[in-house]
Amino acid sequence: MLVQAARLWKCSTLAAVFAAVVMNVGSLASGFGQDGYGTLSGQIFVDGTVPAPAKSDVNKDQAVCLADGNVIYDQSLVVGANNELQGAFVMLLLKPREEIKVHPDLKAVPTEEAVLDNNKCVFVPATLAVRTGQSVKLKNSDAAGHNCNVASFNNAKNLNLPPNSEISVTFDKNDKVPSVVKCDIHPWMVAYMLIRDDPYFAVTDAEGKFSIEKIPAGKWSFQFWHSRCGYMKDLQQGGKGIAGKRGEVEFEIKDGETLDLGKLMIEAKALAEKK
Repeated sequence: MLVQAARLWKCSTLAAVFAAVVMNVGSLASGFGQDGYGTLSGQIFVDGTVPAPAKSDVNKDQAVCLADGNVIYDQSLVVGANNELQGAFVMLLLKPREEIKVHPDLKAVPTEEAVLDNNKCVFVPATLAVRTGQSVKLKNSDAAGHNCNVASFNNAKNLNLPPNSEISVTFDKNDKVPSVVKCDIHPWMVAYMLIRDDPYFAVTDAEGKFSIEKIPAGKWSFQFWHSRCGYMKDLQQGGKGIAGKRGEVEFEIKDGETLDLGKLMIEAKALAEKK
């Protein structure tokens, strides 16, 4: 009986050791698979005829807002000469309990101060993305008073800006989507600000281009968002829809490589009405 019990103990011990080794090897293999960093880039265009931006009804402080023949137009849909879509947000979407290993170069909060200006009664820029803890200068370059009402779910602020003044603020919590920024004094003034605690986001430039660097190798989901439609669920690549209902698309990032998505399209009718 003692011999049999010893044999059973030995077998069970070996089995446990073997299982532990297999689990460790699996974990190491998974970890090795996440080593390295790559880049995600692309360019977004509007497919179809984009209507000319509407002229804003400037009914206050006209001497300042319309000085020197200035004309103010709706900024919610800005496209380039070839229908390049400006001001679309691209941002990392983590699944529940999913974590990402941020590149060492990107862990620290940027020391460069972001700026949101009130200039000739228009927010400049109309779209802005910042990190939590990053200093943001809210500036008023006008001779008229403004306010910045940041209607963020997690970072709400409403600050008055007297003529030719500025104030620096920080936002401490992560937002899932961009927040509306308004001037309550001049209702045509609207901007959008994304506040994230990770560095993996971008805003398309005047040519519709975006680039997100130093993303850990692996499969990650990213969301596409624009103020005219919210989640860009109608985004297309090569004539086929690629996004889910929340504008999410999964991409595989490879070490040392740039995943260039090329030309992405969204139909003009999807951006027709302002949200």
